[in-house]
Amino acid sequence: MRTEHRTLDHFVVLLGSTLVLAGIILVLAQLVGVRVLALGWPLMIVLPGLVILAAAFYVPSGRGASFIAVPGAMVLVTGLILELQAVTGDWQSWSYVWALVAPGSLGLGLTIAGARENLKGVRIAGAVLLVAGAVLFVIAELFFVGLAGIGGPGLGWEFGLLLPVLLIGFGVWAIVWGLARNR
Repeated sequence: MRTEHRTLDHFVVLLGSTLVLAGIILVLAQLVGVRVLALGWPLMIVLPGLVILAAAFYVPSGRGASFIAVPGAMVLVTGLILELQAVTGDWQSWSYVWALVAPGSLGLGLTIAGARENLKGVRIAGAVLLVAGAVLFVIAELFFVGLAGIGGPGLGWEFGLLLPVLLIGFGVWAIVWGLARNR
């Protein structure tokens, strides 16, 4: 029971720290005249996604609570996509980026939860969904942007983000794998 209280305490501290950091950023932006909410409103989606995903790492494993990683990953990825669209103005890209939310981020959440709960089948299903999301994204982007002319520049300069995103993805996989091995 004591471990559960410490876990809850850590989560509350994480939540509070996130709120304080968001408040400080908004105050500083207001003081220097930057209209954060004009382009940064998706942060109101990104931050809760980060908190929910972080909670998946703070809850005790073995009881199924780590599956909170699934909605956390989905909310976080949705927020990041909205932020990119707010900055670029490419709202038509929803015609193909949906694949990054589902099945992509669903797979990410399942991979994390499966690793935390030590469930090999869930990890494998998550990895399959993650790869399926990436493949669907590329195919849909090629169709909508390349053939139909919908959705902005497509894999123009954003394609340069592929390597960093892959590095982040493999980094997350390495973290999850390392955590699962240390059980």
